Amino acid sequence: GELEDALRHYRGALHLARDLFDESTVRNNLGNLYLLVKQPEEAMAQFRRCLEILPWGPADFYNNIGLAYLDLGDLRKAEESYVRSLDANRLYVPAYMNLGVLRFRQARWEEGGRLFEQAVRLDPDDALAMLGLGKFYLSMGEFDKASETFRRLVRLRPNEPTGYLYLAVCAMRTAPPQLEAAHRYLARATALGWEPDAAFLAELKKIGK
Repeated sequence: GELEDALRHYRGALHLARDLFDESTVRNNLGNLYLLVKQPEEAMAQFRRCLEILPWGPADFYNNIGLAYLDLGDLRKAEESYVRSLDANRLYVPAYMNLGVLRFRQARWEEGGRLFEQAVRLDPDDALAMLGLGKFYLSMGEFDKASETFRRLVRLRPNEPTGYLYLAVCAMRTAPPQLEAAHRYLARATALGWEPDAAFLAELKKIGK
């Protein structure tokens, strides 16, 4: 598959690295690919080598180590890694999002929400941060805030169905339900190629609708 081809090319690129900075870049990308193919131990080895090469630790190295620890099920070390990422760069948005996701897994909802709010403040054009923040507001029953956030997402990604789907959910959850608006949003999502799948149906079930 394409991922296996990419892994092979990156492994070959290690032999072509001109200096330590080049090597750390290749290893960081290689580690991210290992995460994608669900090989967190291999990913961790690459990220740790990055820190041996560049011990001052760019924020993305620590963030990626956190992702590997998360895949390995070690939430404490994942948390420590995300915090170190933010210590290295307080403006690094992915670490705020990943730490926010971790807080949600720990049922520390308000802390997680504040982290996503900070991510959106730092980068208002980050669609993933916007989606995460909207889903947080939705899960907390703050439908006005959720709707506004998903409208911002739609402005960022007008040709993707996700924002319209969650706007439909907000419309259905509002008291009284705004069924015409929900129908309009779902029609737009369908026009953009959306079909109900297990993941979205699970989201609907989770929020009780």
